[in-house]
Amino acid sequence: ADLGAGAGLSLAHPAAPLQVFGSHANELPAGFLPTIVIQMSITDLTGQVIRHYTRPVTSSLDPDVNQMMVLTLKLPDSKEIPQEALSTFRGTLAFTVFDDVTIRGPERGGETRLRHQRRLLGRFELPWSTLYHAPKC
Repeated sequence: ADLGAGAGLSLAHPAAPLQVFGSHANELPAGFLPTIVIQMSITDLTGQVIRHYTRPVTSSLDPDVNQMMVLTLKLPDSKEIPQEALSTFRGTLAFTVFDDVTIRGPERGGETRLRHQRRLLGRFELPWSTLYHAPKC
């Protein structure tokens, strides 16, 4: 189909246009809003990747994903990490943002198929040295 210049893309059925922006979350169909998930990861001093995910939050047009996340750096056979090891560490702290959606679809024989997707929205990487050598606020 030719959409032509200026034609918009609608996720709703053409007979029932759906306005998302400006609507309240309770006015949208169930499952329309995704759940936002943030992953924080770093490769620690032992070479192992440590990952932590936010807890799911209530789906809304403006989800609040502010949560405390802690990643613990480790050294083999050491309880404390010396300052020299921290100052020379070349790791990168990464923040990856996903949305989780579950899509229902019909199957043969009247069955309903659920398909879960975690879709990448973006990624931000911050070098450890930037964090370590930043002046205290």
